[in-house]
Amino acid sequence: METSRNFRFRNWAGNESCRPEVIYFPKSEAEIQQVVREARAAGKKVRVVGGAHSWSPMACSDEYLVSLDHCNHVKEVDRFQQRVRVQAGIRLKSLNKFLAERHMAMKQLGSISEQSLAGATATGTHGSGINFQVLSSSIMAMRIVQGDGEVLELKENDERLDAFRVSVGALGIVSEITLQCTDAFELREDSSPMRFEDAL
Repeated sequence: METSRNFRFRNWAGNESCRPEVIYFPKSEAEIQQVVREARAAGKKVRVVGGAHSWSPMACSDEYLVSLDHCNHVKEVDRFQQRVRVQAGIRLKSLNKFLAERHMAMKQLGSISEQSLAGATATGTHGSGINFQVLSSSIMAMRIVQGDGEVLELKENDERLDAFRVSVGALGIVSEITLQCTDAFELREDSSPMRFEDAL
């Protein structure tokens, strides 16, 4: 597993940065488990970073940091149910491209696609109304590496799923997400200047 002991983390806005003792780049759920167990044995805290798009210091750590950038593969596609199971570190732009090639799409997105799926869902990335809710509302199942290194699998209709969908990493490291998708579609944007009173 790739690691670095001379790594400076900086978020995309540049307002938060840190120098963790070590940053890990696992490629699998088993390697995530290994990191968590090593941290537990050493008495170290672990934080996770996705695309580093959060404005908050939540990913900053002077102890152990885990990047899910190498956990970015599609594991399974269910065309009948229009679901996809992916590693949590996949970037939204990569997932969008993969789905488009199969005439599928995510039901909703925020305004950017540079984020990791786990980061965008865990932080409550917005939707655009009651019919297009927050991104995490499309999560149908998850796998999470807990603080003891064991894996928790949450399936559809598990009453705990809502808590884990938007847990900001506090309940463990998300390793896999099963996402409900839809048929591919196109959007048209119409934009023009208008008076504030007209917009209201």
